[in-house]
Amino acid sequence: MRLIILFLCFTANLSFSQTVVHNTPTVLLHLFETNPDIDTLYISYSENPRPLAKEIGLFKNLKFLVCNESITDIPIELYNLSKLELLSLQHNTLDSLPVGINKLSSLKVLDLMDTKIKYLPDDICELDSLTTLNLSITCITSIPQSIWKLQKLSKISFCLRNFESFPYELAKIHSLTMIDTRVCSFNDDCVKKSELFEKTDAFRKWLKDSLPTCKVY
Repeated sequence: MRLIILFLCFTANLSFSQTVVHNTPTVLLHLFETNPDIDTLYISYSENPRPLAKEIGLFKNLKFLVCNESITDIPIELYNLSKLELLSLQHNTLDSLPVGINKLSSLKVLDLMDTKIKYLPDDICELDSLTTLNLSITCITSIPQSIWKLQKLSKISFCLRNFESFPYELAKIHSLTMIDTRVCSFNDDCVKKSELFEKTDAFRKWLKDSLPTCKVY
């Protein structure tokens, strides 16, 4: 897991060092009292998945937050972290993000890989600093039409064969260097039985023609 996060940091030109804590109000409150200026947190795995403790919102200087495998919900207090640059929520069972994510004004990397998320809040398109968006192995069926506002976005990953309508707006983001549509879930609840293969291939070709300097997979 550390290698995955190091890779994400590298692609977004971020540095990363790790502090591991448990996801409980008591632990987070104690950590805040002893080290309020900490900038990196890794929420450790738990056999009992639970919502991320709202005390996470105390860490106003946090830049890197990794919460993988044991989170069922995100508190709105998370959006107090205006200095946050990386948020990784890989391998969790959460199925939505609360409205207000645009308050994470410094966010550069958002990793939602292998979650149950089905849609993105519209205000995700107001994350002006976002460079990397990983939606691989999710149940997302569309991307907000205002995605073109993310003019610093360099890399985006998602499962195209889940989509009800193709995100043509991506062609307006000339900062994109990679669009990866290959990594999909094999959960029958998410993946459409594909008569769409020809259409998805045609869409990929259209993207390649529209963004000739971008690698499209």
